[in-house]
Amino acid sequence: MAVLDHWRHLLNTPKTLTCKKMKLLARDHEEPIIIGTGEFNIIDNTTFRYTLRGRPADAAYTFHQLKRQRENPYESLMRFRLVFWDEDGVEYAGGWTVPHVEPGSGDEWIFSGETHSGPWLHEPCDASESNATELIFAIPRGSAAALCLSRFVRMPHEGMKHIPEYVLHTLGSDIAFHYASAVGLLSVNVPASAQLPLTFTENWIAEPLRIMFGQLIYPRLVARNLPDGFSHISLRPAPDFSDVTGWLTLWSGENALTDQIGFWNLYAQILSYVALSRDSGGDPNFDRNKLTRLYEEVIQAASGSRWVWALTTASSVEAITRKLIPPDATRPGVDMEAIKALSVHIDAGRVTRASNPPRSAL
Repeated sequence: MAVLDHWRHLLNTPKTLTCKKMKLLARDHEEPIIIGTGEFNIIDNTTFRYTLRGRPADAAYTFHQLKRQRENPYESLMRFRLVFWDEDGVEYAGGWTVPHVEPGSGDEWIFSGETHSGPWLHEPCDASESNATELIFAIPRGSAAALCLSRFVRMPHEGMKHIPEYVLHTLGSDIAFHYASAVGLLSVNVPASAQLPLTFTENWIAEPLRIMFGQLIYPRLVARNLPDGFSHISLRPAPDFSDVTGWLTLWSGENALTDQIGFWNLYAQILSYVALSRDSGGDPNFDRNKLTRLYEEVIQAASGSRWVWALTTASSVEAITRKLIPPDATRPGVDMEAIKALSVHIDAGRVTRASNPPRSAL
């Protein structure tokens, strides 16, 4: 994790980045709305806020941009883009925002608000680090996922000792996992291959974890190390773990804490399914796989009422069944005559009800 090691400090929340320069930008090729100084605050794993103080070069232009945004609240491209430089001169893209503005009577106006994502930046990387994806996940200590990873992300070293690392050989790549149990961070390094290309991989690697642990597990810190010698680094929002989704875990059973081989075989099988799936045009899917989306829907519904999660679970099971079983497939030994007879009986009942509607409908 040569690239991300330098940026791990961004994971320590709450954290404030003091900005010697900040800009709010409008549409492409338009002048900045405001240039000033301020702070970018990483509140927690999902919340990013900023405060920018300065005076517009042209107040009329700034008011025009603010008015245009307010008149188009549902047009995403009318949101503003935040760019800032920290005290060391590192440039970050701060994400999209709709600011709250306090025009000042003096020299200073205050722009503040939240951004939809964490800061993003790019920097050079060594040739040995290029053409690979680096990911860091925040895994809460004490969770079922943390317990499994502490047991399975390990390899023998020097006799009876173990190191908290595991290398998975799959899809033409050697995926290296490292789990720091003391701080609850899972690091993953994925050299690019034909089946695990850059950009796609940073999303795919997390999908088996969400399905296996029944949690909305997303990477917190990502480095996309390009072949041209530059890394794109981004701090991303990641939801907190839920304590009501334990029944959704695919990885369970009496050997859930002892079967290291079975754990990694299942992870590799799900990753292969995700990576080798193709859309209608034959291209890989950058967005999450449909199977993963169904699991996510059930995970999110589990925090709602029983009625909500029951309906969501039923519809997801039906969707998974339709996806995994061909429409014309039948189970061996099925009595097709009995099925046809039942269908005829149901259809006959529909005809009877249609010809004899209830009195309240007359």
